[in-house]
Amino acid sequence: MFAFWTTPAVRIARLACSAGLAAIIVSGQAMAESDEALDCGEALSRHVMVSVVEVSETPNRLYALLPLFDAAARKCPENDFAVHYAAAAHVTRALRMMEEEATNDAVMSEWYAAFDYSTAYWKMDEHNDMFEALNGADIVDVEVEEEQAVALRKDLVNGMLEFQAKYGITQPYIIGPDWPKSCHRGLTQDVRIAREWLDANPGGEGLALQFAEALGAACPMAQPTWGLHFELNSIRMAAARAVAESDPPTARAIAAKVEAYRDTVLASEKSRLYWSKDRQTALDEIEAMAANAAP
Repeated sequence: MFAFWTTPAVRIARLACSAGLAAIIVSGQAMAESDEALDCGEALSRHVMVSVVEVSETPNRLYALLPLFDAAARKCPENDFAVHYAAAAHVTRALRMMEEEATNDAVMSEWYAAFDYSTAYWKMDEHNDMFEALNGADIVDVEVEEEQAVALRKDLVNGMLEFQAKYGITQPYIIGPDWPKSCHRGLTQDVRIAREWLDANPGGEGLALQFAEALGAACPMAQPTWGLHFELNSIRMAAARAVAESDPPTARAIAAKVEAYRDTVLASEKSRLYWSKDRQTALDEIEAMAANAAP
């Protein structure tokens, strides 16, 4: 699990706070008292990071500060810090509740809150919120690191796949009906996560394929979604191979979708990136396995 409270942004903010640099980052007390007056720009970003620093130094403060994370995200749904750290706060609480053996419903309530905030983050058109803070003798930009947001999303979607596949806790985002109805850039992340999950969980082809197909349906194949469909077709090929000998008709039906994808790619300038000789060889092997299987 990614350590949300020990990232570079948090370390820099902690240094600023410990140095008492009011001009660089506001104090926790001032933050709480001036909440209503904060706009959704730099002041709000500093506001959130003070709470993050407090949680990093005193983990038990998470429960008391969670309403502040929620309030910031609700007030400023386009602020990177507010939305991302609200997601991090809720998933951290969910993990602690698991350790405390809370009920499934209680844990899932926190997990879904984190997931919704994360989805809102990935639906943003751009991420450019930042502020300056001291790092030693240098002034540096503090922002939500891309790799941190990716790691959080991976933990959330992986968790849902695990809850569904291994523990039988129904996940509407994974098996429906809460699939996305419109495309956004975060869906490419989610399909990639499903493919990586399948790599580590052979036998999960049916679940991963159902999920990836639903997300692919929300994102017609076009310039911004080439990566999503590349990952989707990797899952299709794994699923087709898994049933090629036991269920040849299903394998052939899945392989036909891969062929349609291949033909679209080869007709475009993206062919070198998204189709290769190795992929063609693998597809030929799957089709041969299905053809040679007993009827």
